[in-house]
Amino acid sequence: MTILAWVVVFSAAVGATLLLNKLIRFSDDGLLKKLICFLTFTFFLTPAPVPLYAESWAPAFVIAVFEFFFQAQGSPSESAGILLASLVVVSAIVSAMHIWGRKRKI
Repeated sequence: MTILAWVVVFSAAVGATLLLNKLIRFSDDGLLKKLICFLTFTFFLTPAPVPLYAESWAPAFVIAVFEFFFQAQGSPSESAGILLASLVVVSAIVSAMHIWGRKRKI
């Protein structure tokens, strides 16, 4: 993808994060807010290689959707696996930072 396309995806990630943050602004759970923000960014910005175009990268969720719905012999497992792994890693890091931050305040 070109730089302009990644700028559009980044803008969508910022917009989605701000929208979700507005929707959960009444939640008292700091961990939930942090997870939603970081996972939204991760969901939109995780890159994956485009099948049959080795040097091209695109957002993993876009590749997974196109491979699943629009390709007759498509296999979204690689891009979906990359996306899932990145979401799990970010969840673990954000949760650990939240717990570590709470313990330091006490």
